[in-house]
Amino acid sequence: MSEYEKIIENINPTIQDVIKDIDDNKMDIFRAGIYADNGEQFISSYQVKKVLEHLANPKLNKNQQVVLDLLKYWQEKWPSWHVSTTINYLTSQNNEYHDALNKKEENQVFYLFTIWVIEQEGE
Repeated sequence: MSEYEKIIENINPTIQDVIKDIDDNKMDIFRAGIYADNGEQFISSYQVKKVLEHLANPKLNKNQQVVLDLLKYWQEKWPSWHVSTTINYLTSQNNEYHDALNKKEENQVFYLFTIWVIEQEGE
């Protein structure tokens, strides 16, 4: 059992459901954060960190990696573009790698791309 799994095993079942919904892409992390702040149970910063690490570091398949690399390439080529513009550009293309992604895989790529853009802006 991973450290992530051990942490969520000890959290209130309602919070576990929220975290599972995040993993299953039924709820975004921002809504979950609001729920955790307003919910009955306190989640320690360590637990939040571990959950976020789990969500932020998914293992990408080949199609996901190709799509992420394309997004990064276009963002570097057109640095004035907003994240949404770059993603819209991708979705307007007839790209076999992107077309092969399911919703969860696509969301993971978009999440990682957004984090990457934010990190680039900080440099």
